[in-house]
Amino acid sequence: MIILFGSISFGQDVVFELRSNGEYFSNSEYQYIEVIDKRKNKSGIGVMFDSNGKKHAVKLKGSLEKEALDLFQGKVKTNSSTFHRIQVHVMELELKEQLNTATKLYEGSVQMKLSYFLVGKADPIPLVDYSGSLNYRRTANRGDQVRYVVNSIFHKSLEFFDSWEKAQNLGNPSLAKKVRLNITDQLRESSKDTVFYHPDRPLNWGDFRDSPQPTSKFNATIFSSFSMAGTSLMDNGTIVQELDFKVYMLPKQSWVKHASDYGIMHEQLHFDVVRIAVDRLIHRLQNLELDPEFFQATLNTEYLDAMRELSKLQELYDGQTRHGLDKIKQAEWEKRIKKALAGDWEEIEQYLNR
Repeated sequence: MIILFGSISFGQDVVFELRSNGEYFSNSEYQYIEVIDKRKNKSGIGVMFDSNGKKHAVKLKGSLEKEALDLFQGKVKTNSSTFHRIQVHVMELELKEQLNTATKLYEGSVQMKLSYFLVGKADPIPLVDYSGSLNYRRTANRGDQVRYVVNSIFHKSLEFFDSWEKAQNLGNPSLAKKVRLNITDQLRESSKDTVFYHPDRPLNWGDFRDSPQPTSKFNATIFSSFSMAGTSLMDNGTIVQELDFKVYMLPKQSWVKHASDYGIMHEQLHFDVVRIAVDRLIHRLQNLELDPEFFQATLNTEYLDAMRELSKLQELYDGQTRHGLDKIKQAEWEKRIKKALAGDWEEIEQYLNR
C-alpha cells in the first residue's frame, strides 16, 4: 500500500494526518464502528526532530479516535447486511526518535497495541489483540519518512485484523451468526445404579433399593429426574450445540415399604411425568430461534423452566391423588398422563396454567 503524504511544516508541534491511497479490504464480513483511545497520555503520539535538531511533539490532525476510525472505515468494504461490528481499543501508540551521533542519522520506532472487540447486544466481546512495531532510520531532512512509518503501522494493524477475521470467521464461536441444535434422546439400557426411561421397560419394585424411612408417612418414594448436556462445535460459521437428554430414576435413592401392583403403577406415573416434561422441553427447543450471543443463557433458562414445570406437575399429581390414596383421581391422572405421553398436552397445560 502507498501512503500519500505531503511536506512537513515544523511549528511548535508536528501534525500528521492518517491517509491512504484508496485501496480496500473488500468483501469483508465486518466493519469498524468505534475506536476508543485507552492510552494514559492522550496529548500526542510521540516526538521527532527537525533538520536543526530541535525536538517537537507529534500529534494527529484530529483526535486519535476520529482519525483512526475514518481510516479504518474507509479501508473496509462490506457487502453483508449482517456484518460483525468491531470496536477497537488503542492501548498504546508511541513514536520515539533519537540522534545516532556516530551515523548522524535519526533512529526511531513506532509501537502500537490494539485490542479488538465484537459489539453485540450486551457487553463487547474480546476477540484478539494486535501488537506491532516499526523501526526506521532517516536523515535530518527526511521528516516525511516518519509520517510514512506512522501511517504504515496503522495499515499493518488493518492487515492483521482482516487476515485474522477471514481465518476465524467460520470457526470462531464469537463470530457465529447462527445456532443449530442437534438433539439426541435415545433409548438406553438400565443398570443396577440407574434405570433409564424406556416405554417397553416399566418400573418394578426391584428398582427400589434404598431402605424405607420408618418415620415417613408415605408408602414409597421415587427419585426420578432428567439431564440435558452436550458440547458445541463450529460448522461453517454456525454453532452446532449438541444436546443429549436422559430420563432416569435412581434405585439407591428410591424405596418402598409395602409392595403392590397399584403402588408401582402410581410410581410409574411419576416416572412418566418426567418423560412428559422432557418431551415438552424438546418441543420448545426445536422451535426456538437462538441468538448466538445469548443461546447458552436461553438454553439454561429453558432447562430451568422445564425443571419448574416438572416439579409443579409432580406436586399436582400427588396433591390431587393424595399420593395415590384417592383412586378416582388416580384413574383420572392415569388417563391424563397417558394422553400426554402420546403428545396430547392440552389437559396438562390447563393444569399448569391455573
